Amino acid sequence: MKPDKPEIDHESVQLVDVRLAEEFEAAHLEGAISNCVFEVAFEDRLGESAPDKTKPTILYGADGESREAEMAKEKLMRLGYRMVDLLDGGFAVARTVLPVIEGEPLPEPPPEPDGLFLIDTHASRAGWTGRNLLNKHHGSIAIRSGELVFQNGLLTRGTVVLDPNQLVCDDLDGPLHDVLIAHLQSHDFFDTAVHPEIHIEITGSAESEVFADLTIKEITHPITIPIASGVTPDGLPAAQGTIAIDRTRWNVLYGSKKFFHRLAGHMVNDRIEIELRILTRSVAMRAP
Repeated sequence: MKPDKPEIDHESVQLVDVRLAEEFEAAHLEGAISNCVFEVAFEDRLGESAPDKTKPTILYGADGESREAEMAKEKLMRLGYRMVDLLDGGFAVARTVLPVIEGEPLPEPPPEPDGLFLIDTHASRAGWTGRNLLNKHHGSIAIRSGELVFQNGLLTRGTVVLDPNQLVCDDLDGPLHDVLIAHLQSHDFFDTAVHPEIHIEITGSAESEVFADLTIKEITHPITIPIASGVTPDGLPAAQGTIAIDRTRWNVLYGSKKFFHRLAGHMVNDRIEIELRILTRSVAMRAP
């Protein structure tokens, strides 16, 4: 006969599960109270999950590598909790030695994307931000087409084609909006009548960044894009990243102090940013 598992004295200890609520519902330690540390209401709910700041409080997260319990401990210590400990190895280890309440198992995670996925140009968005000395403007630029290639869940290759002839400024309207857009599309900036596309060609990736060739005005330079990629609730791959560049490397020189003197109010920051939020369509094929 196997010995009974040890128990935590819940009269003298506050036991808090700081994982996702759905993980708690699937399985949790007996006597634990759920309070997900990722939710903004975490601190407000401490009045229910750990109401006594002088009482020993034990926190646990998913496992020994995920850091949600450490983050929760920092919050409790700042709020004046006197005795806060963590369960080594989190729930993954604790469930092998302490009583567990089982619920409905979590659904299987969606399969890691593998193959070529077309970009959903309507659901995706490319935002831009530019600055001068005292102000900044932001808006969007249309995504004309593109595709992403995943291998075992990792974004490895892809193409995104932007259309600078479809620029919008979100913080201006009326005549001021139209004047700014016309200026950005003119020879002073992106010269869209001659160069109607901006190309981003993803050539490789690391854990949290991709390497790409960025082509503006027929000039190409390599760039690195910090990126987060994953799978939507619909099971489709998606990616988000921000491109921050010195525009003058692509011969966009208007208002740059590196190339002009005595600019007065015409000075423009050399740095521009393009923020990509890429969603894909259900059309997919195996990567070549």
